[in-house]
Amino acid sequence: MTTASPATRMGGPSVSPGARPRVMVLRRADRPLGGDIYEEMIAQCLRGACDVVDFASPRANGIGRYWNTIRTIRDVRRQVPRRAVDVVVLNQDAALMRPRSRAKRVVMLHHIDYSCTLMGWVYAALRPRLYRVLAEADAVVVPGRFWRDALQTRGVRNVHIIPNGFNVEQFSVDHRDVEAFRLRHGLTGKPIIYLGTTGRQKGGAEAYRILQRFDAHFVVTGPAPAPVPRVRHLRLAYREYLQLLAASTVAVTMSQFDEGWCRVAHEAMACGTPVVGSGRGGMRELLEDGGQCVCPEFAALPAAVEPLLRDPGFRDRMRSDGIAYGRRFTLERFTRAWTELITRLVEVGS
Repeated sequence: MTTASPATRMGGPSVSPGARPRVMVLRRADRPLGGDIYEEMIAQCLRGACDVVDFASPRANGIGRYWNTIRTIRDVRRQVPRRAVDVVVLNQDAALMRPRSRAKRVVMLHHIDYSCTLMGWVYAALRPRLYRVLAEADAVVVPGRFWRDALQTRGVRNVHIIPNGFNVEQFSVDHRDVEAFRLRHGLTGKPIIYLGTTGRQKGGAEAYRILQRFDAHFVVTGPAPAPVPRVRHLRLAYREYLQLLAASTVAVTMSQFDEGWCRVAHEAMACGTPVVGSGRGGMRELLEDGGQCVCPEFAALPAAVEPLLRDPGFRDRMRSDGIAYGRRFTLERFTRAWTELITRLVEVGS
């Protein structure tokens, strides 16, 4: 784990020697995606060393998630001061309210680029306040170097890098399961190009427009409808989703905003699927360090994807690099980093 020097505020709750820290973790109760999965994992992984107080925002879909953001901010403002906790782990939305509490504050920040969302203008207006909140927090956690560097240029010095963690054993998908998946979903006879999750900001529709001349199955996953009719949209349990990744010839992740990391690209690499991605935000670190292909422009996609469709040797080299890098990010590493951070904050407060 790479860290900058943590800023600390004295006067936090005292913890007797040997006592388990009491930690409140804010997370979503609805179907977790992307960064939400990270927050859920924090709560699960800290349970071994801490007493975790769950604080889950209500379930909602679509535009309701934005309304629930407002409700969550309100509830955090009201409830955090009433809970006897040593550390509270907040997401970006909740942190904006600066909950009144003597607990140490840790802000989990995935990214601050919401330019492609319905609420982009709101987050843009709140950005100066967010930088002040982050500077005052006892620790800010980001998944990679891109956002650490971006925050430090804005004067935020208490930044810690704790990358995503995965149950890496799940990525070893049996080839018989892969073939069964292909047959079950009618994806036989030609390559599969996985275009990532649905959503305008993920770039799947434009990637398909550029790549549709290739004779391949085009597939997307996620809660929203397929970007165009000819693209197969599959709603899959996680085990089947990994089978899809393992069955794909290439995964294309052309996100059009500055990602925190890009969990989909990481999972594809760890399953042995070569990845071509835009490299926006933290995704560039993931792809470059993992030996994958960074393709910033849609116009360059055919030249990047075609060698992977026709050259098995090239695919195998990228496959080997992706597996070696992607499977380094274990749950044990994630748990150790978060436990050390919480313990260090509590010891300073004591």
